[in-house]
Amino acid sequence: MKIESFEPIIEKLIELGCNISESIIQDDIIFGKQELGSEGRNILRIRKSNNEYLFTLKRDITDELDCIEKEIKINDPDVMKEIIELLGYFEVIKVNKKRIRCKYKDYEICLDDVENLGFFVEIEKFSDNDAESVRKELTDFLESLGIDLSGRVLQGYDTMLEQKESRNKIKKFHGK
Repeated sequence: MKIESFEPIIEKLIELGCNISESIIQDDIIFGKQELGSEGRNILRIRKSNNEYLFTLKRDITDELDCIEKEIKINDPDVMKEIIELLGYFEVIKVNKKRIRCKYKDYEICLDDVENLGFFVEIEKFSDNDAESVRKELTDFLESLGIDLSGRVLQGYDTMLEQKESRNKIKKFHGK
């Protein structure tokens, strides 16, 4: 969900008893074989989060926000990048952000300041329930925090950045 500011949300989360984390820096390299935004795709990611590296596989189920996600720590991101490229994947885009997080019940809540995109609140719930009922539950929770649902985003940061870069390339091509 795109938002204007973190402050009112942080206040409400603290009122609910949430412990807000320190800000962390996350730098992601996203790899794909298909154009971003395609359903049923596999997206691979190498993430540097503070001084740790993680490798993640995401496979869309119904859309970008409903996916299977598997993650593992890695020691050598350069070797992992070589492996990914040998498997036929290519670097699509980099996503850099500052993230604050907390937990509430069985939700993981992230407040992200994404470079070149702005401020977002992201709520995850790992569940075997159908995607639509989980999405409704999370939407209801967002509304309870006073978040305007008109900022709802149905794409990942990688897709949004890729689309923004494409629009900028078209503008430059047309001299705008």
